[in-house]
Amino acid sequence: QFQVTNGHYGTLEELAAADLLPGGTQQRGYTYTAIVTETGFTITATPTAEDKAGWPTLQITNTMEVTEQ
Repeated sequence: QFQVTNGHYGTLEELAAADLLPGGTQQRGYTYTAIVTETGFTITATPTAEDKAGWPTLQITNTMEVTEQ
């Protein structure tokens, strides 16, 4: 939605400012970070809650493919 409206991928901060990131960058025991370029993005979800110790770090790109790290 952000890309269609603004013509580029948005950072997490831009998404939050546009009310497109409900809950912020910390949800369900994960912390989310983003790398955004002109042609794509990578979102990384890193487990940070104690009950998620040993869980994998996940990444998704603009191709919508999720991978474990």
